[in-house]
Amino acid sequence: MQSPRLPSIFKSPKVRSFSFPLRYYDERKERIENLKKGKKTKIKFKSNGYSRTNHGRSKRLLLVIIALVLVTYLILK
Repeated sequence: MQSPRLPSIFKSPKVRSFSFPLRYYDERKERIENLKKGKKTKIKFKSNGYSRTNHGRSKRLLLVIIALVLVTYLILK
C-alpha cells in the first residue's frame, strides 16, 4: 500500500515512456507491389522545379504579348 501523497510546491516531472511496436519493412517487396499496382515512384525532383519555371515563363510571355499588342494599337491609331 502506498502512502498518501501530500501536495507540494515543487513537483518533479515524471518520465514519460511509450511503447512502439517494431515493424518489419521490406523495401523490395513494397516496390514490387507498387509496380504491380501501377503506381509511379515518389521521387520527382525535376517536375516541381520545371513547373514553377514554366509558370513564370508563361506569365512573362503573356505580358510581352500584351505590351506588343498595346504598342501596335497605339502606333496604328
